[in-house]
Amino acid sequence: MDICTISSPSGQFRGKIEANAVFFLGIPYAHAKRFRRPVPAEFSEGIDCFAYGPKSIQNPQDMRGPVEGPFSEDCLSLNIVCPRKNRTGKPLPVLFDIHGGAFQTGSGRDSGLFTLVTEEDAQLIVVSINYRLGALGYLYLKDWLADCDADGNLGMYDQLCALQWVVKNIASFGGDPNRITLHGVSAGGKSVGAMMLTPAAKPLFSQAILSSGGIMAVRTPETARILSGRYLNILGLEDVQEIMSCPVDKILAAQLEFAKSAGSTCLFGPVADGELILFEWKDDIRSENGWMGHTLVGNNLHELMFFAFNPHLLEQAPAIAAELFGDRGKIAEQAFAELSKDAADDKAKVDCWVKVFSDYMYRSHGDNLAQILAKRGGKVWTYSFDYPPAHHSQDAVTLHMGGSAESPVPDKAPDAKEAKDRIMKAMRDAFINFVIKGDPNTPLLPEWGCVTPGHYQRMHLDRTCTFDDPEAPSLGGFPDDVIHLEED
Repeated sequence: MDICTISSPSGQFRGKIEANAVFFLGIPYAHAKRFRRPVPAEFSEGIDCFAYGPKSIQNPQDMRGPVEGPFSEDCLSLNIVCPRKNRTGKPLPVLFDIHGGAFQTGSGRDSGLFTLVTEEDAQLIVVSINYRLGALGYLYLKDWLADCDADGNLGMYDQLCALQWVVKNIASFGGDPNRITLHGVSAGGKSVGAMMLTPAAKPLFSQAILSSGGIMAVRTPETARILSGRYLNILGLEDVQEIMSCPVDKILAAQLEFAKSAGSTCLFGPVADGELILFEWKDDIRSENGWMGHTLVGNNLHELMFFAFNPHLLEQAPAIAAELFGDRGKIAEQAFAELSKDAADDKAKVDCWVKVFSDYMYRSHGDNLAQILAKRGGKVWTYSFDYPPAHHSQDAVTLHMGGSAESPVPDKAPDAKEAKDRIMKAMRDAFINFVIKGDPNTPLLPEWGCVTPGHYQRMHLDRTCTFDDPEAPSLGGFPDDVIHLEED
């Protein structure tokens, strides 16, 4: 095995050289103890970085099937993939990937962005990270335990610590600490949005790519307290203090029960605590103090189309709306009533609910963020992934897999593979150009203009890609934060 050794401010790291890339895997950027903030890690002696670190504690099975371990509570590591040769003669831009998974599953080893370096030979560096998930990362315990740091933001503190590590060390790997693009899909995209609201993080990145993301995941302390109270009731400890030392399997079993509802994707996430995220975050992002940089925002046309497969959706939809949005489920019901007033049959009504859920969970928030930044003079490009079925995260899967057999696009046309490969290549070119040049335009797509205040210019990624300015492409009338609860 060919080895590359890097000396950085945080230690000496040995990576492995494979083909045209150098992999530094499983670098411990911090240490984690249960319900404590991360402690940055440094090493006086060199360490081998040849294998991924253990994943954050999570249930060993998700909706896709078994989740491969190993797992650990002390899981805070990151991975760096660099081009073997820097042909630019300058420090390379950095793509910092925050994985998704409803703030409950996933790991840095799942990143498909490494292939931008290994397959496309792009002159950029990709970083992916682990951060604490679920109850161990986002439980709010301040009202129960004084002697712990569980303010609902430990997973966010992990992400911030990893970003600070990269800013401190990436120059030693050939990267430019002043040219960092945050990237995230789903919960990762929501994390990127939360980073835009975090005073300590805002100066550390200059660009952002959000897929099915935005600033919508931030919860009020009251919402977080109510949700944590429900979790603790399921956990059933005689003394809440026992959570500091009880078996992690017990924590996971309660989490599995807690998160089995249709609204599970909203149960964990960042909290406006007045420290990491300001209480006034909705005003801050709109003010001159708000984060500003080039931004690429994308969604899928039918984000939550899986709800259409529920044969009882029309009866259960109000309850599902309450699980997803809390007290604001009534807003979803009102939107459905208006949208469906001319619906010809039950199928049309189901389609209306799918649009309400898709827009109020994802698409409206992407559009709102784009407008917020554009009104402040920011450069924002948006896209909609429309290639059927255009469900949640299909844009990311296509970006990573293209026309492979694993792609979920059920296109039976004779030229299906060519069509999917064409979209993949265009997306990869656009993402690379955005990271390197700050602009996603590529000859493989129509001219892609920025969003302007009051307008929704966007690229439509489909068999034939088009650029237009659709009027009100997603439903309005929903607040910035998806879930809101007041006293039960």
